[in-house]
This record gives sequence, C-alpha cells and structure tokens, in this order.
Amino acid sequence: MSAATAPLLIRAALRAYPGRMRRTEGDLLLSLAADLVESGRSSTTREALGLLRGGLEARIGATAAVPWAEALGRVALPAAVALLALVIGAASVRIQSFAWPGWSWIAVLTAPALATVGLLRGRAGVIAAGAFALLALAVAQGNSRLDGVNLAGDISWGATDSGSVITTGGVYLPLLGCTVPVALLLLGVAFTPPPRAPRATVVTALAWTAGGALAVHLILGRELRLGTVHMDGLAVCMVAGCLGAAAAAGIGTLRRNHDAAGALAGALSIACAIPPIALYVVSLLFDSGPGLAAAVLTTVLAPVLVLAGTARALSAEIA
Repeated sequence: MSAATAPLLIRAALRAYPGRMRRTEGDLLLSLAADLVESGRSSTTREALGLLRGGLEARIGATAAVPWAEALGRVALPAAVALLALVIGAASVRIQSFAWPGWSWIAVLTAPALATVGLLRGRAGVIAAGAFALLALAVAQGNSRLDGVNLAGDISWGATDSGSVITTGGVYLPLLGCTVPVALLLLGVAFTPPPRAPRATVVTALAWTAGGALAVHLILGRELRLGTVHMDGLAVCMVAGCLGAAAAAGIGTLRRNHDAAGALAGALSIACAIPPIALYVVSLLFDSGPGLAAAVLTTVLAPVLVLAGTARALSAEIA
C-alpha cells in the first residue's frame, strides 16, 4: 500500500512528528504502517498510536535539544541587575530620611539582591530564594500589602482641546507585579545554576548596578510628554527596559541561524517585557482598565505563548 492510500487515522497520527521529519521520512513511515495493516500483522489503531508515540518522542527530543540553560544564563543576570538597580534608585528617591524604611522596603531591596548574588556565586538556593521573594512581593503589591512602597509607573493619555490636554485614559503599571516572568525565569535558572562568575563579571555587574541606580535616581523625579501621552519617571524606566528587551529579541532573531541560544535569549527577554506592554494595550482597549482575567492572561499566558512558539521554531530547526 502506498503512503497516499494509507488510512486517514494513520495519516492524521503522522502529524505528531516535527515538520522536517514528516517531509523527509513521512512517506516511508506511512508506507510501513499501511503495509503492516494491509498484511493483517497490525491494526489501524495500533499503527496510529505507534506513530503518535513516536512523533511525541521526536518532538520532546527536539525541544530538549534547544539550549535552554545557556539562554536562561544569558538573560538572568542582566534582568536581575537591572531590577536591583531600579529598586535601589527608587528607594533613594522614595525614602526621604535615614530612619528605618520599614520591612516592605527591606524585602523589595533584598529580593533582587538575593537573585543577583546567587547568580554571581552560582548558588541555586540563593537564586530560588530571590525568585520566590519576587513572586511574594508581586502578590503583595497586587493586594496592596506593601505599606509605604510606591513602585508603580503611570502612563496617561488624552485629547487636545484649545491647546490643553484633557486626560481620557491611563494605565497603572505595578513594577513588582510585572516582574512575575522574571521571577519564573530565575526559578528556571535555579534548576541549572551557572558556575561562579569570574571577578571581572562581578565588577561589571556592580558597576552596572551603581550606574543604573544613579540613572533611575535622576529619572524618577522627572516626567516625559510625547504628544498627548504622559509618563512619570518610573514608567519611563519600565518603557526603557521594554525597549531593551525588544532590541535583544531583534538581535536574537537576526542571529537565529547560527546562535540558537541567542534567539531563545531574545524570546526570554521579550517574554519578561510583555506584562507592561500588554497591560498598556489592554488599557487602551478597555476604558475601565484591565480586569483580573485580562491581567492574568497578559502577565502569564502571553509570555508562555512567546516561549512556546520560539521553542517550537528552534526545535524544528534542530530536528
């Protein structure tokens, strides 16, 4: 029996294989399965299940071959350092005296510090502690449990009327709530922690943290207007981070043919930047702002879809 005349159930089961394998070996697999069914040595259902199992094994093997650990390692330290610099800079502006800042601020400063130290020293437990602390802080901010911690960007827009701008809408960007993908990324790194960083990497990370914190300190007291769009300082910092993630994704896409880890690292970067971008878009679509379901979809489902699509594309290249 030829591949073209194979039973429909068997041809449907072949779809479980990656596209490249279907193109190169699909006709052979169909012919073998059809011959076994025609000779009575097997049944259509049994051969379909066999093709389905083989296809899933091939897909899992191809996905496992994607350089997840290397890509996670490329993104985790820059993300942790950027977040640490942001909260240090924000704390330097928000905390107006040398008095005790409160446990909320201590927790906000400690979480990214733990993640950064864990990455530099290659300690899985410390990385995981920082990641879980970030997740807890995201939940706490979402439930207004962080007393005295004002870490939310504000973007508003409006219409021009007689030379003045009338605000017609806006979006609230909770910084810690938007770090959920970063926290999940750090948890992924904790399963395969990087080796202890050399002294040069440590010095570079400290320099970027100090420089970034100084930049945030200077930006937070300012506002930016682009036409009828108004952003406060924290929103400007968050938008800058999203633009950096988009640049990383663009570079990774351009280099995907000879740097699979770079392409996946770019996808990880843009996945981490999706929450503020998506919340902004949803707020544009709904005047009353995003509800709980929309917030969950934009902060969790959208990054997962980005990573799943990238992993599928890379596994198709590798298979």
